[in-house]
Amino acid sequence: MTVYSKVQVDKWLKEYDSGLALDSNGVCYLRSQKRVEVALSVSPDETKVMLYAALRQYVSGNEALLQKAMAMNLYQEVSSAGCVAFDPQNSAIVYTAVMTGKDQHDERDRFHGNLTAFFENAAQLTEQLAR
Repeated sequence: MTVYSKVQVDKWLKEYDSGLALDSNGVCYLRSQKRVEVALSVSPDETKVMLYAALRQYVSGNEALLQKAMAMNLYQEVSSAGCVAFDPQNSAIVYTAVMTGKDQHDERDRFHGNLTAFFENAAQLTEQLAR
């Protein structure tokens, strides 16, 4: 059963902000007031929504930054329900999360809540990595 159909997610995005929409690949780029940029994508099988935010560029050899970023995942105290990781494709420290669900009941509110929480967590993680 598909839970996150592109049609449904597109509708929820428009409720979140009327200017948002998925592109033909099922991806939407969002930006918060705190300048956090998030890529939201619906999986090809429409069973999950993936969230991705680049927190900071990584310069080779900066082991202290990598250690700090990985420590954020410890017991997910800081990273919450997401994951801080290194994206080798972009040489960036990133924050990612996946939304999954079993049925459509109450998924709209959960979608909006998870999206808002992801933005807040990404902003907090960006600030912590800058220190």
